[in-house]
Amino acid sequence: LNINNINFDNSKNLTLNVDANISGNITESNSVSAKIFSNNNNITFNGSSSQNIAVLMGDENNRIKQISSSNSDNVTLAKNVFVEDVAFTNESSGGKLLIASGFKLDVIGNITALNPASSFIAGTDGTLDLTGSGIQNITAGLGDNSESLNNLNINNNNVVINNGITSYIDNLNLNSGSITLNSGSIIDVKNSLDLQSKTINYAITSTTSNVAKITSTSS
Repeated sequence: LNINNINFDNSKNLTLNVDANISGNITESNSVSAKIFSNNNNITFNGSSSQNIAVLMGDENNRIKQISSSNSDNVTLAKNVFVEDVAFTNESSGGKLLIASGFKLDVIGNITALNPASSFIAGTDGTLDLTGSGIQNITAGLGDNSESLNNLNINNNNVVINNGITSYIDNLNLNSGSITLNSGSIIDVKNSLDLQSKTINYAITSTTSNVAKITSTSS
C-alpha cells in the first residue's frame, strides 16, 4: 500500500492490515487524538524530503511490527511510538529519525542500519526506551555530533550496542543494570552518569584499534 499524506480530523484509530509505504506527512486536525495500529505489518517512511509523523503509533500492548526509513532526510516522530523493530534501509545515504520534544520511541526489538555511520536516532528533547527482554541489537547510531539524543533509557539487560561508531547521549539511564558495547562502539554521555551497581560489558576483538567505551563530558 502506497500512501502520500494522512490527516485525521477525528479521534478514530487506523489499523493497517498490509505493509504500507508513506512518502508524506501524518497529521491531526482540531487537536484530536488518533492512533495508527498495524496487524503484524511494517510501515516504511520512503519520502524524498523531510517527513513529520504527528500521530500516536501503536501502544504497549499492540505495537507496530517494524518501522523502516529509506528516506535520507529527517523523519520526525512528533508523538509517542511503540514498535517492535526499527530499520534504516537506505544503504547509500542513511537517514535520521528525530524524536520530538516530550515524546518517546519505545522499542522491544532491534534497531538496524545498512549504513550505520549515517543512520541515527536523535532528538535533543526526545527519549528512546529500550524495553525488550531478549537480545536487542543496535547497529544504528544513537545521536550524532550535530544533534544528540536527549534520553536513552535501557530497561533490558540484553542490549548490545554494535554500531562501531560514537553515539552522543545527553542522559544515559541504565535502569536494567547492564549494557554491552562491541568493538568500536562508543557512547559519549553529556551529563552525569550513575554507574553504581551497573555492569558495562566490552566485547573487544583484535581486528580493531578502537576500544569500546563510555565517556562522559560532564564536569
